[in-house]
Amino acid sequence: MSKNIINSKNVAVISFIVPILGVLSEVFNTHTGIMVRYISPLISSLSLLWISFETSFYWNLNIFTTFFYALLLLGAILYVSSKGRESRLIRFVFAIILFDKSIFAVLAIISAVSGGLNVANYSSIPFFILYFAVRLAWIWLSWRVLAFFKQQKELNTESHTYGEHVSITLVNATLTQRFFNLLIDIFVPILVFSMLFNMIIHPNYNNNIFTKLENLTGSKLGLFIVILLCRSVYYIAFELLLGATPGKLLTETRVVNDDGGAPDSKTVIGRTLSRFVPFEGVSFFVNGRWHDRWSRSSVVTEKRTGADGGLYILIIPITVLIFAAVPFFVDSYAQAKEEKQQKLESNQKQTELNNRFTNISTNDFLALKAKDYYTTTGTERKTYLKAEQINANDIVFSKIKLTKQQYDYKQLGIERLYKQQKDTAKKLTFTKAQLMKALYPEGTYPDESVPIQINGTNYEVIDIKTCCQINLSISASVSYQGNYLQIGVFNEGWPAILTAINVVQGDVKISNKPPIHYQTGFAAEYGSIYNITGWAKDNADFRIDLTMQDTTGRVHVYRLNGNTAKVQEVTVKQVK
Repeated sequence: MSKNIINSKNVAVISFIVPILGVLSEVFNTHTGIMVRYISPLISSLSLLWISFETSFYWNLNIFTTFFYALLLLGAILYVSSKGRESRLIRFVFAIILFDKSIFAVLAIISAVSGGLNVANYSSIPFFILYFAVRLAWIWLSWRVLAFFKQQKELNTESHTYGEHVSITLVNATLTQRFFNLLIDIFVPILVFSMLFNMIIHPNYNNNIFTKLENLTGSKLGLFIVILLCRSVYYIAFELLLGATPGKLLTETRVVNDDGGAPDSKTVIGRTLSRFVPFEGVSFFVNGRWHDRWSRSSVVTEKRTGADGGLYILIIPITVLIFAAVPFFVDSYAQAKEEKQQKLESNQKQTELNNRFTNISTNDFLALKAKDYYTTTGTERKTYLKAEQINANDIVFSKIKLTKQQYDYKQLGIERLYKQQKDTAKKLTFTKAQLMKALYPEGTYPDESVPIQINGTNYEVIDIKTCCQINLSISASVSYQGNYLQIGVFNEGWPAILTAINVVQGDVKISNKPPIHYQTGFAAEYGSIYNITGWAKDNADFRIDLTMQDTTGRVHVYRLNGNTAKVQEVTVKQVK
């Protein structure tokens, strides 16, 4: 029945589905909850060395695992477009899946036998059995796919004529192919055996077998033995079962004995152990590799049915470059877009401040901030100027003197200080042209202001406030959870009463009941905050009007604008 299940059409479908499920699993792993705990391990076909890129494009995905899923998807596309002739990438990735799941299955058994199994990680033993069965299913699927392709592939031969005699021989792999095999077969075991390496390096895993080995041989020798065992298992398993390692599957080469047949266990073990002989690697550059000669085996090529080999090998470095380039361009575009938006918002803030300065009156304060804020100390970091006389070309101000404890007062506190110092305050005169160049709203970009100088310190005008009136802003206490909306409205101006709350737009039900008094006392120095609360729909725009009455009886209307999906961007603006 399995022979009928694994055919060319189904292999193509499987090769598309597996990477899609794998990427979904990686996405699930970036979130918390039931997806990570239960679903992600079931649909993930690879668990390689964890390395992630902190980019907005990859969402902190495991870059190695995602890379191999991309290779498999590319392999599926090539397989279908070549009508089943090009299969190298599919064979390569499924070989890694086979080995990865086999290692995890063996580790699970070792952990259970040695007492290291933490059943709590699987919630219960039935879940452990379920996950183990899923691993076995991945192993079976990978093996059947690889066995299917092995049956399809034939060895490459060449004929030689000696007089009347024609000799047909297998074609040996080139030095370039052998070198590429070596690189791939060094890289892949590191990825696959990374979990085992972690068990050696980190003793927290409580695996008695590895702990005893480490205690017996020492950490360095124990690690060397584990690496030796891992490489041995890697070569023996692949060359005995498939006649080829993942590197050889990618270059379409295969191990054969002297007779051209599949190598037996004695031959494969001999090849593998020969690799650990000192200086055996040097024989790579000599005609006849030692592990080939000593085991009476060789590496030959398969008949190529797909793309040209030289160009095909470039697929991997090209894919690597694409993986590196795509997030770079995506993040660069996002950064450029964000900078454009910041500049637009900066221009709006600058225009608004310019307009307020154009209409400045003797009721206004100028809030100044030292241009070298972080190198300026004490009360010189900030200062406030109260407009006293506005002439055609210049303005006369009273400089409010701050103490060490008062330099960061809110508006109402500054107003009270001004009333105390009004008659003794130092008078300063600046031209309108000077002040216009010094306007620089906080948080704008870029800083192109020309500061004004007071007592040797350079200052920028960051805000203009009108005294003796309400001054509302949005506080940090803004949230939206479970349809519950909360907007903290901060009044750093004169005491006021919130007399009415009207929903102008949006399906919002306000729970507050006016009138609401903004407190005095502590608020007289620092302002006061009140939370507007209610119920709203997801991702819904809203406009809410707040009617306020100050202590002189004047009525002011402020409008809250925002969206429940972006509550941190709610704004408040006086409309009346």
